[in-house]
Amino acid sequence: AVAPEWGPPWDIAAIGEDPAAILARLRLPFTVDDLGGGRVRLISDEHFMAIYRTCVTLLSNHANRERNLPPMSKDEVDMLCYCVINCETLEAVIQRAVRFCAMLGGRAAELSLEIQDQDAIFHMDTLRLPRSTSGLLADLTGLSFYHRLFSWLIGETLTIAGYAVTYEHRGNTETLLRLFHHPILYQQRGNHFRFPASYLAKPVVILRANSVSPKPSST
Repeated sequence: AVAPEWGPPWDIAAIGEDPAAILARLRLPFTVDDLGGGRVRLISDEHFMAIYRTCVTLLSNHANRERNLPPMSKDEVDMLCYCVINCETLEAVIQRAVRFCAMLGGRAAELSLEIQDQDAIFHMDTLRLPRSTSGLLADLTGLSFYHRLFSWLIGETLTIAGYAVTYEHRGNTETLLRLFHHPILYQQRGNHFRFPASYLAKPVVILRANSVSPKPSST
């Protein structure tokens, strides 16, 4: 269970969405007033993920509209996962993801892999506004998705120092750390995360027959 702290799921009010209506649409057994008034101290992981997935989708769509960018659909994200699970190594996974997203013609981020000394840097560049809170949360979700996907495929967690983003510091540090489990490095040159290059040779070990992509899926 998780504590219902104010954070990214509630920033949707700033873009004109109604948190109360979202909870009602999800048919959850509590209201915004219950959460804000402390009458609900904890919510289940299932309920939190339902709220988070819905709100991040709304925030991502809003960030895309700010720059008139086409969205990447959930089906396309799922297909990306299906395409990479048959790769032999992590490096092959990343290169195939790069090619897949390039094929979408602007509906996905521009991915690339850079080798720098003993480090590998996974880049996820988007065209969202640098002062957009919606863009920040959408891109953090994307970086987190790829980090978890790569870790899941090789059967161990990629060691990273944090998620680097182009955005100004616009979020609650404690809440973002709790949500994304890594420090956020702001005002960087492109969205990326860095990990030891030795991981690139790691084999994909996930069992294809029982594969299920990490959730929530978003890029």
